[in-house]
Amino acid sequence: MAKTNPTKKQTKQTPATKQTKHAVRQYKELLTQAALPFAKRKATVVGRDGSLKKTRNYAMDSTEAKKLRASFKKTGVFTNPYRKAGAYQAFVQALINLGVNEKHTFAKAKAEMVKIMKTHKRKADGLNGWESFMKPKSGKPDVGKDENGRIMQNAGVLQRLGGAHPYGWKLSQLYASIDIFKGPKDVPLYMLNTTHASQDKVVRVNEFLRERGAPKPKAAPKPKATKKAAAPKGKKPAKKAPAKKAKAPAKKAKAPAKPKKAAAPKAKKATAPKAAPTPPTPDPAPAAPEPTKDEQANAAAVAAELASDIKS
Repeated sequence: MAKTNPTKKQTKQTPATKQTKHAVRQYKELLTQAALPFAKRKATVVGRDGSLKKTRNYAMDSTEAKKLRASFKKTGVFTNPYRKAGAYQAFVQALINLGVNEKHTFAKAKAEMVKIMKTHKRKADGLNGWESFMKPKSGKPDVGKDENGRIMQNAGVLQRLGGAHPYGWKLSQLYASIDIFKGPKDVPLYMLNTTHASQDKVVRVNEFLRERGAPKPKAAPKPKATKKAAAPKGKKPAKKAPAKKAKAPAKKAKAPAKPKKAAAPKAKKATAPKAAPTPPTPDPAPAAPEPTKDEQANAAAVAAELASDIKS
């Protein structure tokens, strides 16, 4: 393993142009740098790629803003603070033409915006403002959106008053803001609100978003689950008897069977009386064995003696 010198601090080297991303809450912190000529500004804002960028100027001169406020108060005609031929200027001008402090549908605002942008000619490519807006631009975060999505996105961008890119700062200097409301079936409605008392009191409305710092809407409370009663100690909880199955519905009663006709009784055949059993015949007596010659001789002698006795 390579040895390290404990006397030297080990520091992680990072490119000088790379910084950790941070959020600038108030654009007022950057106004001093933004008011300087671009060449004299310092790179203090973190870009999308993580490198430091020079602050962009989103504000107009305070003297000019004061003149425009006085003119609006005197004539009732609101002056658009954005440069011509741009999409932001055309959207704000569309709301001015349709009427300030009035809600307008997206369709009306878009139609007026297209009409305004078509009158702006570009010297670089000869396209008008709307044709340039519809031209695809690679490398942009809104690539993939149609023209409606891009216009709606621009309306939301014009509401920004904080951070390093407050596109709505010039409107706030004239005590005005873009407000977005929910119409029937959630169709967006747009209004140029010029009734704010001062720049610090400008509060933009967007009913499709939750205002930063506003409390989140409380969700409906979930019903509390009821706890089961604990069984007494030492005794096991009784087992629940299995639920009986529901009996099948009784079958429909069959219709009573038709009565059968009584069959005629059959005549029994006369049977002959049984004969008496014959007695068993006795076994014949075994034949006497034939006498031997000696027995015959003895018998003859005996018979002779008997005969002599009888004669005498």
